[in-house]
Amino acid sequence: MEGLRPPVFFRLKPAFERALRLWSPAQLEAAGTALLEAEKRGKSGSAARPIPDRVVAQQAILTLARQALALRRRG
Repeated sequence: MEGLRPPVFFRLKPAFERALRLWSPAQLEAAGTALLEAEKRGKSGSAARPIPDRVVAQQAILTLARQALALRRRG
């Protein structure tokens, strides 16, 4: 966590650390890959795929939020 740029705001560090503990390193890597893929989809819009960038971003965030909720429920 110390290597993050920009750094996590000091008041948010405890909550951020709790959230990180829900995810395994492999799950974090998969989440990062999914976010990068969503970024690519959002930046490669065309007439053949007229999905607004905002929708792509919302879908990615909602998917991650659902995964985090499932992880939290498992315990």
